[in-house]
Amino acid sequence: MAVSLLDNFSYNGKKPNFSRDLMPSIEVMRNYNENYLPPVFTALCEEDGKRYRYNVSNSVDPVLGKWRLDEGNSIDAYTKSETDTLLAEKANKEPFEGFVEVVERLDGVVTEVGSVKYLDAQVYLESKGYTDEQIAKVNKKKSISCDEKPVYNSMDKTITYIKNGVSYTIEADEIWFYYMEESDLNSDNIISANETGLAQTIWIDGEEFTIMSFGLDMSEYVSKSVDVVSTYTGMETETDKIPDIKALQTMESLIDTKIDEAKKAEEISYQNTSYPAQTNVKKALDAIWAKLDYVKPEISSFTMTPSATDYELGQEITALSFAWTYNKDVTSQSLTDVALTDATDRSGNWSGSLKASKTFTLTCSDGQNTATATKTISFKNKIYYGSAAVPETFDSAFILALSNKAFATSYKGKYNVTVGSGEYAFVCCPESWNMPNKCKIGGFSTDLVNVGNFSFTNASGGVTTYKIVRTSQAGLGAIEMLFE
Repeated sequence: MAVSLLDNFSYNGKKPNFSRDLMPSIEVMRNYNENYLPPVFTALCEEDGKRYRYNVSNSVDPVLGKWRLDEGNSIDAYTKSETDTLLAEKANKEPFEGFVEVVERLDGVVTEVGSVKYLDAQVYLESKGYTDEQIAKVNKKKSISCDEKPVYNSMDKTITYIKNGVSYTIEADEIWFYYMEESDLNSDNIISANETGLAQTIWIDGEEFTIMSFGLDMSEYVSKSVDVVSTYTGMETETDKIPDIKALQTMESLIDTKIDEAKKAEEISYQNTSYPAQTNVKKALDAIWAKLDYVKPEISSFTMTPSATDYELGQEITALSFAWTYNKDVTSQSLTDVALTDATDRSGNWSGSLKASKTFTLTCSDGQNTATATKTISFKNKIYYGSAAVPETFDSAFILALSNKAFATSYKGKYNVTVGSGEYAFVCCPESWNMPNKCKIGGFSTDLVNVGNFSFTNASGGVTTYKIVRTSQAGLGAIEMLFE
């Protein structure tokens, strides 16, 4: 039964309104499935740009099939170049009467409608109005002070706020609202209960973001002006201040001078109660440069052989080889279920029996920080689809014989099948995926035949219960089955 509509469609894309209205070539048009055509139909051919008419009563032409060239699509008309030539031959090349007068009028005063000056003035006024409008939008107020936290209405996307006791409702988004609010939090180091502070709220695409500004305990924070020094003389009495890079550079210069004047750094004593292990200048400097030059460990590369990470359920992996590199020397390292001799190893081998998913994690440390990298082996089912006749018995051999298969974790996706004469399109996947008995074909929801559930043994020996569905019609030709 036809679909009845009370209004038209509005489509502004570059594709044809219906795919069959524009055939790619004469061959596609000739081989188009007659089951999808009305008794009489007209279409354009992209290959030659001509219009063709199909009639089910036509005899079969070896080139066009039941299509015939629509002779009514040709127009007897001049081309642009032909038209320009004819006009050039016919045009009066002599100046027409009153030409100077017309030019003077077009270049006349600003009040003369149609003159150049009049049009120029209008364009200026319109452009100025547009510019003023845009400036007004740019200067739109982006923050509002109010008495309390506003309320957002998700139904009509409006915001209601109170300012000076008066309620206002606006259609707005991305505007900051500022107000005072009492805290109900209680933290020993941050906020006292019932403390009043500034709050600010904004809604972005309907999602609320609120910031509470209350007092902070800054006793544990370092002051750059009080606790950090940028000078060093070697005569300091306060040793608890933190030196910055400038002070360290001054220290380095002074030490270099002392070394040049006296003896080796390791022979110069150094005392700092905060760092008792640094007993001479060399140790102190080495410790400083170690911190300045420190680089965290990183795993530069991590490879596995074989490199495949996806396997079919039922397969067995018995051996894997790993190799890796670091950006620096490390003090310790480990690899899941792989024995490593020491921290200098950069390869390792695993052996055993692996039939289930497993992750191998490489971990390294330089004594201060660690870095990790992983390789995950996954065992998955496949989805099988293709064209076939209905067999007497549905078994594993039938599913394996389908022309298409791929690793998957869900039935969702697009499946392109060319359905031959007397054949149907079949889709087979694990029953646990809950594949529905319908899909979209040609953009329309289409019911499928549920063949049933069967115990399926894949090519690797894995056994899983599979569900099989098929199209209700045979010989559909090239189709796309979309499962959502």
